[in-house]
Amino acid sequence: MAQSARQTQLASWVSSEPLVGGVIALLSLYWVCLLVSGFLPAAVVPLALLTVPLVTLVPGGLLTILLDLTPRSVSGFAVYAVSLGVATVTVLVVATSVMFPLVGIERPLSPVVFGSVLTVTIAALTAGVYRRGTTVPRLRRPRPFPMAVALVALPSVAALAAGIMNRTGSAVGMYVLVASIVAVVLLTPTEYVPRSLYPLTVFSVGTATLLHRNLLTSYVLGADVQGLVATAERVAAAGVWSPEVSGVAVPAVTAVPAAVAALSGLGVHTTFKLFNVFAFAFVPLGVYLLGRDVFDETVGLYGALLLVFYHYTFAVTPGKQLISQLFVVGLLLTLRANDRGVVDDARTVIAVALPATGLIFAHYGTTYAIGTALLAASVVVTMANVRIDGYERRLDIAVPALLLLAATAWYWAADADTLAVLVSIPAVAVDQTTALLFAQSTAEGSGASYVASQTGPIEMLNVLLYVVVTVLLVVGVAARGLVSVNLLRRGEAPADLDYTALAVPLVALLAASYLLSLNLWADRVYQLVLVVLAPFVPYGYRVLDRGAERIGDRWRSPTWGFLATLLAALIVVNSGAAFALTGSASTSTFNPHANDRVFDGQDRAGVSWIGVHANITDVDPERSSDESRVSVDDPGNVQVFTDSVSAQLFRSMLPAEYTTVDVVVFKSEWRPVFDRDSIRDGYVYLRRPAVKEAAETGELPPTSISRRNARSITVSENVVYSNGVVEVVQTGNATG
Repeated sequence: MAQSARQTQLASWVSSEPLVGGVIALLSLYWVCLLVSGFLPAAVVPLALLTVPLVTLVPGGLLTILLDLTPRSVSGFAVYAVSLGVATVTVLVVATSVMFPLVGIERPLSPVVFGSVLTVTIAALTAGVYRRGTTVPRLRRPRPFPMAVALVALPSVAALAAGIMNRTGSAVGMYVLVASIVAVVLLTPTEYVPRSLYPLTVFSVGTATLLHRNLLTSYVLGADVQGLVATAERVAAAGVWSPEVSGVAVPAVTAVPAAVAALSGLGVHTTFKLFNVFAFAFVPLGVYLLGRDVFDETVGLYGALLLVFYHYTFAVTPGKQLISQLFVVGLLLTLRANDRGVVDDARTVIAVALPATGLIFAHYGTTYAIGTALLAASVVVTMANVRIDGYERRLDIAVPALLLLAATAWYWAADADTLAVLVSIPAVAVDQTTALLFAQSTAEGSGASYVASQTGPIEMLNVLLYVVVTVLLVVGVAARGLVSVNLLRRGEAPADLDYTALAVPLVALLAASYLLSLNLWADRVYQLVLVVLAPFVPYGYRVLDRGAERIGDRWRSPTWGFLATLLAALIVVNSGAAFALTGSASTSTFNPHANDRVFDGQDRAGVSWIGVHANITDVDPERSSDESRVSVDDPGNVQVFTDSVSAQLFRSMLPAEYTTVDVVVFKSEWRPVFDRDSIRDGYVYLRRPAVKEAAETGELPPTSISRRNARSITVSENVVYSNGVVEVVQTGNATG
């Protein structure tokens, strides 16, 4: 059987010579399109289509071959390629931005300069592959073919649904998409979705789920990503990345989109929505591969779908946290691909260093959470290596140690403010714990505060679904941990001890987030740890299912049917479909007038008017941090008053870090009552979705104000701009 499998695997590999020819053709076409795009605007379309593989699959695929990673499938090859490719481009962006200005090239991220750097890099890698004469995985026709076609069509259905919503405001397409995804999920336990289609299922469902939200407007969705866009636009305008220009030390999600925008001719917003979504689409596929390698294909499938259907995964445009997970799965797959786990040769060092560097350059929170968990796991594995004769460790302790040291050095040199925030987390934890014990006050953003805020029946159903998921997760980790402990006591080597040991500290972090926010809100912590822990949920279900089987067939649930139904319910609720079906749609996915962080052209036009007419100027990004740029008492700043959702739009268009603007929200969780007297000289930005009829049972949520409150502003003050969606009111003695 093993010999047959090996022969099948070898038969699925082909010579890399066609790959070399394809790379040369792609580079040639790219430069032709770039040269003609100046006088032929239509060339931007093929230019963008060529840029995406040239900054992801091409350099990463060549490195996958040269580094001897030899994944056993096309899906594995693709995850390695995208992870290594984006990491390589990130390193190139930083390196050229640092070195080229020293020799007089002031705009190293311009299309011609950075395009040349990328071309030389790809050419060198291509030459290495050609000289080596190796093989690459063959893409075979999937079976059953009709189901494969249906899966491939899902992202197109998502794009069509978003287009219908944008043009007509009708949610019909969204209902069709959600129903299609539910149908696929419910078919996964059957023969209609065989194991050979699991990777395609994960990728297609994941991509469709991401696109149905991200294509709702031409602009990015979310809160933190607005600030990243502002930084990326500054980098694009300067043509160079530096901590002074950007203000943050995460070039993978600021400078790389700026460079890709320059190479492709796309805008920065469009680049975030297309390039970032494309890159993150391989993360669930990486989770599937990890689950398959540690457990089996079915566990990998349902673990990956759980990550996809978690609300934070698809509700926002991929930014720091989501993109960092691309490097997490690349790093973990690389460490597991090395049987001994010891980094002791040049190829392995490069294969580990690239995703580790990408991780550091993408998100500090993910870096320290995963790095600390890896360090704890490496200690456990090292102790097992000492205790058990013949046990070959699979996690070198030097990897997480160097990762954490390199991260600290980078943030200290490039973004000391972020490092100070990270250092303060233990003190924050002590303060929040003290408040919990003595004042019985849960921290804002903790899991407990989230649960307490859910009051409606569908919201409570959502909480129940997450409770079930969490119970299964804990059961899975506990069961695997107990097996490992028992084997270690007998002097035997547990299977995949490294992965189990990695999971335990992440479960502890998840548990802590229920009571403490730790500068990361609980929903973000949950999504962060799922990149590792998601496969333990279906494994925990299997443990309980087999336990029920031992009690008696009468009590045994249908194999995988319950879990498939649970995941289907999760996407119905998290997508907003359940709320829409009951007449309470609260997201732009099903309600074009919803007050969420989906902004359109009219929303932006109102902010642009303020930027042009309110005497707002840029500020020196290098001025010291003790000079306040956010104080409402700064007489040199223009005060803009708005709701807490609309305030996020200002983070990308008129960010307080780079302009003389102070954005003051009407209400917040800590100040939930609207106070008309708090609006002083300046401008009021009123966005129609944020103005609601007064609630019969009390005050409106902090994200909205009542029509009466809005009239108290517009009647007594000067409405200086209106476009049907946004009104800008000039208050007091504001000039402009």
